Amino acid sequence: MCWIHRAESLLMARTDNDTWDITEGVGATALGVAAGRAAENEREDRLFDDPYAQLFIDAAGEGMWTMISRGILPQELAEIDPHLPARMQAMSNYTASRTVFFDEFFLRAAEAGVRQAVILAAGLDARSWRLAWP
Repeated sequence: MCWIHRAESLLMARTDNDTWDITEGVGATALGVAAGRAAENEREDRLFDDPYAQLFIDAAGEGMWTMISRGILPQELAEIDPHLPARMQAMSNYTASRTVFFDEFFLRAAEAGVRQAVILAAGLDARSWRLAWP
């Protein structure tokens, strides 16, 4: 089976009456990324400001993203997997460094004259509001 047919078989067809929630599928991933930005935003030595990230998390309700954004891991989860706190911190660090990289990249591109950019899979990002565009 070629990769195109394999990819098509993984996609779920949309119907007229189906529903989707931000807490499901790729939405849950986007919330996880937003949670990493929210956690970074609360640090005194934060790498960037993102006052919108926590708003996305709060609007979605409780989930793993809530634990990430608040940096609070229930003891029972830490007992099940003692490496989970370190992995969660590593993911938050990755999200923060990735955010800074793309913030700087797109600001430099705008300063160089690029007038439009499309950012795919940015995790409910609000760059259009939180960055000082030229």
